[in-house]
Amino acid sequence: TLKADISSDYICRLLQRMDKQSKPICVAAHEPGGVEVEPFLDMSSGYIQRAKSVLPKQGKFAPWKLRQNYFWDFAQMKASKLEDGTLKFLDAGATIAPLTTAAPKTAAKKPAKKTTSKPAAPAEPVSG
Repeated sequence: TLKADISSDYICRLLQRMDKQSKPICVAAHEPGGVEVEPFLDMSSGYIQRAKSVLPKQGKFAPWKLRQNYFWDFAQMKASKLEDGTLKFLDAGATIAPLTTAAPKTAAKKPAKKTTSKPAAPAEPVSG
């Protein structure tokens, strides 16, 4: 809830800047290959490890890393300049080049093994 307050203040500041400069488009951008990526969830649980190729990622350094630290977030979002080189403010109709990221490699699925087991015999009726 505290983070929601500072996040909403930051968004309002961003929208006011966009309105004042007549720049209706704002994107966060980085140079291709310029951000070292790490898992968003730093957990060793088996289910996290098995799903890590499809889970969100984050950068190793600001502004691409979530710190989970209110005081750090407060300082960054309240005191930082919007024109920090990360945010790009664009005119209406501007073309935005997509970021190129390597698609995660997926393991090839092995064909299912054929079983030679016999089908189960039907259950005998129970008399009572």
